[in-house]
Amino acid sequence: MKKLYVFLFIAASCASEKQQISEARIQNESTSITQKKNILAKIGRSTTISNPIQIMSVKLSANILTLDIKYTGGCIGHDFQMIGSASIAKSMPPIRSIELIDTTTNDDCKKIILETITIDISDLSLQKTKGSEIYLALAGWPEKIKYIFE
Repeated sequence: MKKLYVFLFIAASCASEKQQISEARIQNESTSITQKKNILAKIGRSTTISNPIQIMSVKLSANILTLDIKYTGGCIGHDFQMIGSASIAKSMPPIRSIELIDTTTNDDCKKIILETITIDISDLSLQKTKGSEIYLALAGWPEKIKYIFE
């Protein structure tokens, strides 16, 4: 009977140790961190290749675009740019392609970061006149965003 108790104790200890190792690995690689950043969109061209970003949600209120995004990292803070194409597709209303770019380098951590970014998109408008309409085609987002300048 004592041998059975010793065996059960050892088996439980091993299982507990494996679970702790697994939980530590998950914590080091997959911890979510919620942050918030404000950036200013601009028209132009980026010379930087973006790190992978997943856009989780998009909300437009007045001239502010709010994005909930997910990416990997966690060793250092990430920097973002919102770039709009100078070319506009001729349609009614016109369409401008835009892209969120993660310009961070040398972040080898693997944590999943959840972040909310607010972007002043005034410079992406067709004209900076109240009521001016344009669709924004955000790379990585399936729907066009109707933007009316306020």
